[in-house]
Amino acid sequence: MDNIYVAEIKRVLDLTKGKKIIVWGTANIASFLFGIIQALGYEVAYFLSSRVEEQGKTCYGKPIYLPSNLLNESINSIVVLLAFTNSYEVLGQIKEFGLTMEVNCFDLKRIQQPLKCNLYDPLLGYSRLDDIEGYKIFHPEYKKRIVVLGNSTTDWSVSGLRSWPYWLSELLVKSGYEYSVYNGATVGYYSGQECLKCIRDILSLMPDIVISCSGINDAGWLKASPDHPYICKWQNNVVKKTTEQRSAVTSLREIGYGLSGGGDAVSFWLNNERMMHAVCGEFGIQFYAFLQPAIISKNYRISSIEAKALEIQYSSEYLEEVREFFRKESEKIREYSYIYDFTTIYDGEEGIFYDLMHTDEKGSQKMAQKIFDVIKKHI
Repeated sequence: MDNIYVAEIKRVLDLTKGKKIIVWGTANIASFLFGIIQALGYEVAYFLSSRVEEQGKTCYGKPIYLPSNLLNESINSIVVLLAFTNSYEVLGQIKEFGLTMEVNCFDLKRIQQPLKCNLYDPLLGYSRLDDIEGYKIFHPEYKKRIVVLGNSTTDWSVSGLRSWPYWLSELLVKSGYEYSVYNGATVGYYSGQECLKCIRDILSLMPDIVISCSGINDAGWLKASPDHPYICKWQNNVVKKTTEQRSAVTSLREIGYGLSGGGDAVSFWLNNERMMHAVCGEFGIQFYAFLQPAIISKNYRISSIEAKALEIQYSSEYLEEVREFFRKESEKIREYSYIYDFTTIYDGEEGIFYDLMHTDEKGSQKMAQKIFDVIKKHI
């Protein structure tokens, strides 16, 4: 059974069969899209990018051109796949090039992409103004509160799908539990940001329950440096640019991140869950942590197309590092009654994951039910 992303790409390629495939974008979405196209047996002719510094370079062995290169093409013989977050910004250009949406130009950002983060957060790097700063609220009419922390797999806005906190909220109401759910999960966050956010916001929100669901972004130090793990990579880039600025009253020449060393990635994730548990416990707040599932779970039924796409997008070394991270984490968390291993909840199923970590709504509903089954014993 195809996942929702493979099904969408098949639909587009079937509609445009025989046409030259051009991908507009060179980042994460384009990377995964390229992998699926290759796995389906098609070839990408080249990539488009507006960044001058990328011209003359290649992406997965294919040349990168400016969008104006489309003027050299016969419009009726090409299909352009938009694969970047802010594709709405190029709608004017698309018309100028003679392209028509859903005919020879298709926007594939809607699968995988979250709502853009629009706030600079000095502690966390970035955030988003949802219902309140950093939180989407389900059923705000109820006084009892559950705060959810996590990454894009929990973020309410990814792919336009309803993530598991929404379904958890519906389960609670349906079962007669009057709780509002504050979804504070944000795309790209890892456990260091979760922990900092928990410490900062917990007394302002004073929830009855805090739920953390994460893991994948900690594997392989994907989002932070092991030397200074509480500074996300995005924030580090912002700080570097800031220190390059000079004025009459400042002479910032070095960046201070505090004492170095976060240990190994496995210990770092676990220690952050433990610290959140300790903070919550001190103020009488129930805490639950869930080690999230991923498509590489040993008994998940991954298709040959999905496997091929993962091999193209990620190195075999990285995928093995992720597997090892989850294997070690699964062993360590057995000592902690408040941390649950959810890495195998989709064992035996197929078509639920549409990339390495994200699931469709069927997967979100199952996740919500599993979490509900855990917390209902204590609410």
